[in-house]
Amino acid sequence: MTKKLNLSISIAIFFLMYISLLFGFFFNENSSGGSEKDFYFTFFIAESISINLIDGIKLLINSNIPHSPLHYVILGTAYKYISNIESLRFIILQFYILVPFFFYKCLVEISVKKEQALLLSSIIFLSPYFRSSAIWATTDNTALLFFLISLFFFLKAKKDLYNSRYNYVALSILFLGLSALTRFYYITFILYLIFELIKRSHVKYFIINGILILIIFSPSVVYFFAIKKLLYNYTTNNIFNNIYINISIIFFYLIPFIFFSLEKFNNFIDFLKNNKNKILIVITLFSLLYYNFNYYEQRFGGGILYQVIKIYLSYYSLLFYILSIIGVITIFFVIDKNINNIILILIIFFNFNYMIIYQKYFDPLLLICFFILFSNITDKFFNKNFLKNFIFTFLYFLVFLIISVTKNI
Repeated sequence: MTKKLNLSISIAIFFLMYISLLFGFFFNENSSGGSEKDFYFTFFIAESISINLIDGIKLLINSNIPHSPLHYVILGTAYKYISNIESLRFIILQFYILVPFFFYKCLVEISVKKEQALLLSSIIFLSPYFRSSAIWATTDNTALLFFLISLFFFLKAKKDLYNSRYNYVALSILFLGLSALTRFYYITFILYLIFELIKRSHVKYFIINGILILIIFSPSVVYFFAIKKLLYNYTTNNIFNNIYINISIIFFYLIPFIFFSLEKFNNFIDFLKNNKNKILIVITLFSLLYYNFNYYEQRFGGGILYQVIKIYLSYYSLLFYILSIIGVITIFFVIDKNINNIILILIIFFNFNYMIIYQKYFDPLLLICFFILFSNITDKFFNKNFLKNFIFTFLYFLVFLIISVTKNI
């Protein structure tokens, strides 16, 4: 099937998806549900920064907004020269097209064929949260873009850590620092980068890059402590809520990679058969801990699977418990005893320890991590059945987008 695919077709589909985003802009699409409100609620920060940078940042620190400042500095600086809000949003949208572009560049760096990489990167346009952030110029895509650029240089660094002309590691650290200065939780991905540096670097290079990490991430850490008291109003008071909700959201993004292919599903069944005792322990542990789960008291968030079960199905507590058990077993299957995968899963779980958990924190970040950083997903997707895998995945996320748009009209 892959012989039927060429670069021209991939470019055409990518361009059509971009056009769909333009339509979304002109019709004020708000598929995430909250981006329009977030934009207007926080725009006074950008306005203040456009007048005076220092005063604007002080205003952000003293406000009730637990965001890092870089996005507002970019937005405010642009607003200084583009005083029309609609024009500003449109220009920022063009800037965010670099998100799927750098996803494409990262896929090419891990040896995915260009036509396949471009086709897959078009799925980013189906993300309700990418679309809403692009249309309403919110912080999520700014942080994600810097993160993707960081990954791009990280992948180059893995090929050549000691390139005499370009220090790819330093560039990766720099852009990850910019990402953390936009959304602080991206700072935890430095743990993955440090782990890779330990494996691949000589002591001298590790020490040099360690000093660079301290310098580049200092502004984010200083800002974090400046607003630390404010964050207490947002952090969880029940970590078990976060564990089970995170499991259900991660499971949602793993479904296309495991259950849309007979071969992958058979591998999953074999995994269950070969790990009966471990799975029994996991089920027992997560069954006992489930008594601490009380997210039902929250009106918002929880992700699409949780919301569908709670709103539309009877016995929602039992059904969500079953979903969580299937989800955690699926995550163990994907981890596959790989230390890189374990670190990434722990980072994802640690990052989102908020009282209210929104799916937008994970989307399209999880897809990007699964394809670029996880060790056992990409090879299983980009095989002789790539077109079939792509079509099923595309339709899956298209349905998700349609549900999101319909729900938020």
